[in-house]
Amino acid sequence: MLTSFRTLMKTFINKPQPTAEIIAVMVKLAAKVRKEGVLALEKEKVDDSFMEKAIRLLVDGIDQATIRTMLDNEVSAIQERHYNGSQVFEQIGTLAPAFGMIGTLIGLVQMLQSLSDPAAIGPSMAIALITTLYGALIANLLAIPFAKKLTIRSKEETFLKELMIEGVISMAKKENPNLMKSKLNVFLAPKIRVE
Repeated sequence: MLTSFRTLMKTFINKPQPTAEIIAVMVKLAAKVRKEGVLALEKEKVDDSFMEKAIRLLVDGIDQATIRTMLDNEVSAIQERHYNGSQVFEQIGTLAPAFGMIGTLIGLVQMLQSLSDPAAIGPSMAIALITTLYGALIANLLAIPFAKKLTIRSKEETFLKELMIEGVISMAKKENPNLMKSKLNVFLAPKIRVE
């Protein structure tokens, strides 16, 4: 549960790096590989830890298939963590209204116990009904939107990491940087493609 809240905080605090920016970095690195060789990337610093790891694997001379497998496994593990985090909030969204109704039933029972005192009926009824409101608010204003946001961010992050994998594999093949740019630009809308 605590991990889910940490994941949620990261979701709202960390903004994904723009895709065009990632492609531009990958093309620049590919040009360096083409001119100076893979070892020229040894001293390169990049902002993204996943891309950094991918480049380290490339520099260490790991073959393309192994690089792809290792990075795909990491992406799968990230997706699983994100899925688990979003499921916690989905469950909260599903259960909160039910707990609100349970609170309402308990409140109604207390209200029925105080039928002999007409002045107590109003406040008891208010308390009974407010729990339903709380359950609906928690579900529809917090939990379900959080779960959807986590799912969307997970898809965005997966997309970016798959783009990075394709770029690193392209570098491993020593493909022309312009070819790599064309291959990666396919992932972008025409308006935001890297020139």
